[in-house]
Amino acid sequence: MAVSFRTPTNIPTLKTGQRCTLAPNSNGQMNHITDAKTGTAGVMQCTNVTPQPANIGIGFFNKAGNKMEPAILWQNVAKNATLSVQLTPRLKIYATTDYKSDVESPLLFYQNLIGLAAHTEWNVIVDEGTGEIKIVPVSS
Repeated sequence: MAVSFRTPTNIPTLKTGQRCTLAPNSNGQMNHITDAKTGTAGVMQCTNVTPQPANIGIGFFNKAGNKMEPAILWQNVAKNATLSVQLTPRLKIYATTDYKSDVESPLLFYQNLIGLAAHTEWNVIVDEGTGEIKIVPVSS
């Protein structure tokens, strides 16, 4: 499915627990998004106050930080409707030695990325005797 949409004149960074508003510019030609404000804990919210339904997306900025690529797009969010999104990115790691396509591995690591510190280090340990693989935090 191809989707075409107009990007607002600005795209602020919105974090979990913040909200913004999609509104028309003063000239009514383009929409803009207000700066992030404190919102509901655990969710990101955006309210559409344009005169018509609008597409609202969340995504990732490029390395330069000047363009956002939508990862999820909600189409036709009604006028005066608030989109609330609760995202919990989790990292799951499965590992095996001597990989073969029919070997299944138990889940070795499962972490909510929001809850991790900005800098986190882990060791991958392989027991040579048993082949068991463990992922453990690096001791300070």
